[in-house]
Amino acid sequence: ALLYLLPRLCWRSFSRHSGIDVKNLMEAAQSLKSVKRFHKHKTIMNYLVSLIHQYVGDPRKKSKQEHSQINAYIQGIIHCVIGTTNTFNSYLLLLYLFIKILFILSTFFQLYAIRLLLEQKWTVDDTIKSFRHIFTTGVLRSNPLSKYFPKISMC
Repeated sequence: ALLYLLPRLCWRSFSRHSGIDVKNLMEAAQSLKSVKRFHKHKTIMNYLVSLIHQYVGDPRKKSKQEHSQINAYIQGIIHCVIGTTNTFNSYLLLLYLFIKILFILSTFFQLYAIRLLLEQKWTVDDTIKSFRHIFTTGVLRSNPLSKYFPKISMC
């Protein structure tokens, strides 16, 4: 159970300051309402626009080029993974994938530790065979209300 805390702590620490800072945005909007002078109003408005533009790309500034459907599909996939216009979205996506990989590695490490504690020989091939056995023989579908252990669970 302790190994499942490590990815959670990584997620909380790395994703804390990513995304839109709503508190800053709301404070600037409240100060915009109370400002009497025009030049301060304009500077706060420019700040709000730049803050929002930082997270949301302007689609009007994109070049309108003709592409084939395959090129558009490939560019869409690259844009989703890398995030060419918005680095904050790609940061969160890559962080999310990294955390999921940590969960998977933690699971395999715990399987390895259990096999060591039970003094069984552990190989990756045996683990893959046991996963195939679980998912293909209907072990999960046989009795979902088993009194011994829930067969479908998410830790």
